[in-house]
Amino acid sequence: MFDSFSNKREHSALTAAFQEAAAISTSTLISMLEVNEQFFQHHPEECEKANVYLQGSLSAAEQGNHRWANNHCTAYLRKTLQERPELTSVHTSLVEALARVQKLAEEVIDPLWEKHQDSFSS
Repeated sequence: MFDSFSNKREHSALTAAFQEAAAISTSTLISMLEVNEQFFQHHPEECEKANVYLQGSLSAAEQGNHRWANNHCTAYLRKTLQERPELTSVHTSLVEALARVQKLAEEVIDPLWEKHQDSFSS
């Protein structure tokens, strides 16, 4: 019985972490688009790419798949941070949000994912 309770608690914690990470990463991507509006106006291909990731995230969230919602935005944000750090590094709130998502991954998602991944839809 304890194992069942422990598993449910861990699964709930993992679900909550995915939901929080998805909310943070999605709002961070939206904020990045807003604070770098001038850059994205001059780089429509990059704006389109960001919008594809954002739409993928929003669609996944609407379907209740917060893991994929987070993955969509986080993938784009990490790529952008590597390729164009000037779009995020000068904005403290964006850097802090990315750090929060990374902390959720390290402290909750990564340790629990392998054990509970079969109970999440792909």
